[in-house]
Amino acid sequence: MNGIDPNNVFALLVSCISTADAINQDTRMTMTERAAAGRLRDSLKSWKGLAFAYKDWTPAAPAKTGAPTA
Repeated sequence: MNGIDPNNVFALLVSCISTADAINQDTRMTMTERAAAGRLRDSLKSWKGLAFAYKDWTPAAPAKTGAPTA
């Protein structure tokens, strides 16, 4: 997933959906593997709308407590 911000849940999800779809369509894979990839793709799609809300999310900066760092 080169080039995708690891904090962008939406982009990661879309990339996973695309990969699962490619596996589902790959005739070199067994029917069982293709079916599993299709089920994975379909289940990931159900989260796509929810993940869109987090596409611009960034983690909070670590709190500065004054404690010494290791």
